[in-house]
Amino acid sequence: MQKTRTVGVNNLKERIALINHFIQEGKKDAQIRRLASGVLSQRCGKEWCIPEKDWDAEVEAIFLWIRNNVRYTLDPWELELFQKARRSLENRTADCDDQVILAGAMLQVVGYPIRLIVVDTGKGGYSHIYLSVGLPPLDPKKWLPFDLTATTEPLGWEVPTYTVKRKRIFQVQEV
Repeated sequence: MQKTRTVGVNNLKERIALINHFIQEGKKDAQIRRLASGVLSQRCGKEWCIPEKDWDAEVEAIFLWIRNNVRYTLDPWELELFQKARRSLENRTADCDDQVILAGAMLQVVGYPIRLIVVDTGKGGYSHIYLSVGLPPLDPKKWLPFDLTATTEPLGWEVPTYTVKRKRIFQVQEV
């Protein structure tokens, strides 16, 4: 049984650094690699269910897999918890930052650049985080919002701009 380790996170910069670190750790995890590869390598008869180099379909497949297999839930009462990607898979639950860590690791392990987007909706500072993913992956021409928390919204949805007081975007990169 794994113990939960407490790490102090005092500000947004430290929060982003920890999330980035967990994404980088997750993309090196063989279990995450097998999972992401398995999501993309399903066969439909003699053909791949998701055609090779269909970047939009690959990203959507990962989005839908997480949406269908990891339940959005809140952090423990009065505790900001950051789960590694593997822990979110084990628990099958994750809040917004945990979903970002899992999705970020899965997307990066199969070659996609990602960015972290944090927003302040007036509920006590930067209270929400989600991803955007670069398409096509090798030379992004567009960044597609990837927010799993709005459980009835499709890939590409993001927090409506009229509710956003402040917004910051952070590059995710090897540390």
